[in-house]
Formats: sequence, C-alpha cells, structure tokens
Amino acid sequence: MKKRRTELVFVYFLLLVLLGLTEYLQYLCHELTINDAFISYRYAENFAQGHGLVFNFGEYVEGYSNLLLTLILAGFIKIGFQPHGVSVMIGHLAGLGVVFLSFLISSALREKKDLFSLIAPAVLAVNPMFIYWSNGGLETQLNVFLLLLLLFFVHLRYIKNENKHSIPLIVSAVLFILNRPENFIFVIGLLVFLIVLNFKFIKSYYKSEAVIFSSILAALAILIAWRVYYYGYPLPNCVYAKSLYQVLYEKHKWSLWDIFIQFITRERSINYSVGFLNSIGGVFILLPALLVVFLSRINRRMYLILYMVILFYTGLVFWGRGGWMPYYRLFTPVLPVVYILVSMGVAVIVERVFSGLWIKRAVAAVVLCFGVAFTFGIPNISPLPERIEAQSELGKKLNRISSPREILASTILGTVSYYYRGYVLDMFGLTDEYIAHHGKPVNVGRMHFWYVASKRPTYFVTNTWRPMRMYFRDNPGEREQFRYFESKRYRKIKIYLFVRRSKLNSSNIGKHFTDGKFVRVPQNIR
Repeated sequence: MKKRRTELVFVYFLLLVLLGLTEYLQYLCHELTINDAFISYRYAENFAQGHGLVFNFGEYVEGYSNLLLTLILAGFIKIGFQPHGVSVMIGHLAGLGVVFLSFLISSALREKKDLFSLIAPAVLAVNPMFIYWSNGGLETQLNVFLLLLLLFFVHLRYIKNENKHSIPLIVSAVLFILNRPENFIFVIGLLVFLIVLNFKFIKSYYKSEAVIFSSILAALAILIAWRVYYYGYPLPNCVYAKSLYQVLYEKHKWSLWDIFIQFITRERSINYSVGFLNSIGGVFILLPALLVVFLSRINRRMYLILYMVILFYTGLVFWGRGGWMPYYRLFTPVLPVVYILVSMGVAVIVERVFSGLWIKRAVAAVVLCFGVAFTFGIPNISPLPERIEAQSELGKKLNRISSPREILASTILGTVSYYYRGYVLDMFGLTDEYIAHHGKPVNVGRMHFWYVASKRPTYFVTNTWRPMRMYFRDNPGEREQFRYFESKRYRKIKIYLFVRRSKLNSSNIGKHFTDGKFVRVPQNIR
C-alpha cells in the first residue's frame, strides 16, 4: 500500500512537471498570431459595442465559425480587455486542460494511474503541432479541450455506468456544439453510437437517458432556430462559402456513388492525411493503436468511440479537401486521441510480454522518454508576427484616411479588416452572403468579379496579383481607374494595395503610402 502511494505521488509530480513544461513551451510561442482570428475579434467588438453579431454594420451574416469563443471574447471586451490577449489566454488554459484530460482518460482506460498513463500527455505536451495551436487566437485548442471533456464524461456515464454525471455530460456536449459548426454532426453520431453500444444500459435507464438525449437535441434545435431567425440560414455563412457549394449549387446532380468516389480520391486530402501521419511517427505508430481493442480485456467500447473520433475528423479533412493552415490544424482534435490509443496499446503489449512489475515500469519509462525525445519540437513562427504587423499598419492607415462609406475589398480578411472600421467586402465570400450562396467556392478563379465591381470599392487589398488580373479582365473599364502600391518594408510579406484614382485626386493620400513601407508603382496593371 505504501509503495502504491509513493508511485502515485511520483506520477502526480511528473504530471505537474508536464503541465509546467506545456505552459513554458506555449509561452515561447505566445507571439504567434493567426490572421483569421481577427474576423472573430471584429464580430466580438461589434457585439460588445451594441451593433449585434455582425461584421459590417447592418449586415447580418455569420462569417465566423466559433460562436462560443466569439461570445466569450465579447464578454471580456465589454469589461475592458483586448480580444487577442484573452483569446491566447483561453488557448493556453485549454492546452493545459487537454494535457490533464489526456492523463485522466488514459488513467480511466488503464483503471489505474501509472507511468503508462503519462505517455500520452507527455508526448502531447512537447508536440509542435499541439503547442502551435494553443496560440494564434483561434478556437482550435478550446475545441480539442471540449472534445476530450465530452469523451471523459461519456466514459464515466456509459462505460463505467456512473449515473451522477448526466449534467456535466449535457453541458460539455452543448458547449462543444456551440464551439464549431460541424460539431453537432459528431454529437448526433456519438449519441447514435452510444445507443448501439449501450442498448441494454440505456434501456434500463431510459427515463434519465431520454432527458440527456432530449436536452442535447433541444439545445441544438434552439441554436439552429436562432441562426435562422438572426442570420436567415441554419449554418454559418463561411460553411456555405467553403464546403457546401458543390452539394447545394452545382447544376448537375450527384449520385451517392459519384460523391463517394470524389470523396475518397481527392489527392489534396490524401496528401494532407499522409503528411499528418508522417508528422506523428508514420504508419508504424498505428500498430499499437489498432491492436489495443483486440488485446485489451477492458474498456473496448471506449476504444471504439475513440476510433469514431479519428474517422469523423478524417472524413472532415476529405470533405474539405484538406487545409491550408500549417501544422495540420484540421487533425488537431485527433492528436490526443491517437496518442491515447498508442499509449494504451503499448501498455497492453508490455503487460502481455513482461511479467515483473519493475520491468514493466522500466519499459514504461523508456517508452515515455523515447516518445518525448522523438516528438519534441518548437514550431517555427517567425514570419507570422511580421505579416500581422504589416497588415495591421495598413488597416490603421486606411481607417485614418477613409470615410465610413468607402468600401475596402480584400482577399486577406482578418487583420486589415479588424483595424479598418469601415465597410469590408470579402472577395472569398466568408462574410458576404451573396458570394457564399451563389455556388462559388473559396477559389480565386471563381470569384464574382462583376458583383465586386457593382459595389464600387475604393480600395483593394490582396497578397497576390492573380485576383486583380482576373478582376480587370472581367471589368476592363476599371483598369484605368486604379493605381497600386506595394509593401516594401518586409521582404517576405507581399501586400498589394489598389486605390481608386478619384480618391487619390480628391484627397492627396498618396503621401500616406510613400513613406518607405509602401512604394507607389506608376504603371497601370497589365
């Protein structure tokens, strides 16, 4: 008994060390800022100032995909905090929570706390992908935390059959649904999966289970009804712009077989998935994760639920054709689940092969140290602060010299639009209802250039020549109406600013963009 207590103290001590290491590594990357986070900041500030959850005043378009985080930020802004600092703090706290929950779930699957329970949190704590997405200002790490919290209460309620966890299960499920628009699909699938796996238990306690299921579904129904009432659509506008255009707006009809073939043969999605797999150790890491459900004598139903998590997020990657952000953001929720499965698989294999207690502990210590050494890394974040600084300077400058009626059209929505407080037209359609709902995906080659031209924007801000070449091709009369400026302060950061000639002639603003940070190019676009 005394030896067991000593082992527990040692395990908890190592857990505290891991939590401290996690926060230290997160702090090293605290300057990381993701441009897209400023979309939510603008919504949160407008809401806190009484203008509603809108991007442009008077336009009710749900261009964010993180309702929960946006509401939290609005609350902190209301009492005087800056949104980015609060968002980074939430990411750090969520990162610590993910490490702690991975330990709790591993211990619950092991049904004891030992060194094997520390493998997943240890490897997770030093993973550069994990550290990267604890920063930046997005809801990514908060989403992982809420997912693990939901899985933890599912394990206690349906695997351990502990009836006292009904309310925490409902709350965690509702918060998870509020955090990302696709999460309701996972929760519904999880409820169906639980009915299949635990039919006898649910049948025995059907009244309490009916309360849990109906509460979660009622919260989802209220959320959808509010979206339809407030914005006019059941899903966020950015979902239509990014993912649903092919299903909703393509003229030809797709059969289920066509959709399936398109789904599994998307080269970009395959490359994205293979890249993620290689980043966490390659194919060989899957062996213990796959064997655990066959070798383990306990908690097999929970392992099946963890497999469901991996399949769900892999399906999202294939549906969305991968992602453009670094460090495999779309697979971040899968990362702790994979490490938990691998650590449990290693534990089962070691217990099958070795018999002595001290030998098992020694092997666990070796695996833990090897996993940390193999995974350890600090993400490269050097270009991002410069990009954010350059875009914020431009946004502030445009805000000073512009009137509220002047329109800024941009393909780099985020920082520029946050500091430019006038009307912003997103050329990708994330915050524009017309572009998102007229069958045009987030693709430069399929923008509604005639629609953009009809808005008569005073400024264009892009980070590539291509959209403007196509804009002037489709609207030749606009070619002679603009002069453009190039950013020169940052070598690796390209920002192109196009200003309408009438604005230049009427207000002599050219001097604002010839200060060494931007250089005016006298030629017209060709």
